[in-house]
Amino acid sequence: MKQRTYLHHFYSPSRSARESFFYVESTGHYWCDKSFFEHSYYKQNYYLIYVKAGKGYVYDGDDRILVTPRQLLFLNLSEPYKFHSHKTEPWEFVWVLFGGKDATLFYNSISPRNRQVFDIGQDSILPGLMDEIYALYGQKDPFIELKTHALISRLLVDLSIESMTASSENGSRDYKYPDPVNLVISHIEQNYFRKITLEELAAITFLNPFYLLKLFNKHTGYTPGVYINKFRLDYSKQLLAKPEMTIEQIALYLGFNTHSYFSKLFKRDTGLTPAQFRKIYIR
Repeated sequence: MKQRTYLHHFYSPSRSARESFFYVESTGHYWCDKSFFEHSYYKQNYYLIYVKAGKGYVYDGDDRILVTPRQLLFLNLSEPYKFHSHKTEPWEFVWVLFGGKDATLFYNSISPRNRQVFDIGQDSILPGLMDEIYALYGQKDPFIELKTHALISRLLVDLSIESMTASSENGSRDYKYPDPVNLVISHIEQNYFRKITLEELAAITFLNPFYLLKLFNKHTGYTPGVYINKFRLDYSKQLLAKPEMTIEQIALYLGFNTHSYFSKLFKRDTGLTPAQFRKIYIR
């Protein structure tokens, strides 16, 4: 019988890491036997599990899903979960138990498209990132928390991109927005200087406003209203870096009703007032 082998690294993150970064509580490399089973052992944070060899099962409610090599599990541990090894071809996998202030945001963005299981392409960097995180915790590195944050950030961003490309209608790795989303973006970029309503955007796409809202949010990560202000704020940074227009003129030019509202949104986005931003970039 194949012997079960665990290689574990446990870590206690600092308070600053828990408050500001992605952080790892444990990571490991498992060679499972046929009896391996885990059922809601942890009660918070998230699992990333990359299967190197063998087979196993994860449960989505009452549905049992077969998980095979070059697949990755992304599990929310605050919800009931269960997975176990195959009886005749037990798993070998690398795993990371992590958390962070933005972990839930990424999970909610990624998991609806593929639920819990993701197919990982031959050219994907994700397996290498999983191995790199595991290897990092076998070292005594004074910058381990910063490096962890960088590695998990890149892993989640790439997983998000891969899940979006895999779920595109034509299955192409060259992901493109659907035509209605492209039409809305183009309309916003041409009419940013005035009030744009959801009903107006629905009319030009011939879609129900509620459906358009969901479609746009699914593919861009923003509601149309938030996207409009994001475009305006990004454009405002270009204008603030030049001396030709006053801050009041820029606010009106970009369609903000008042200078104070523009300043409030700008500071919330950048941590600086428009005047402070301009002082940095105009010398």
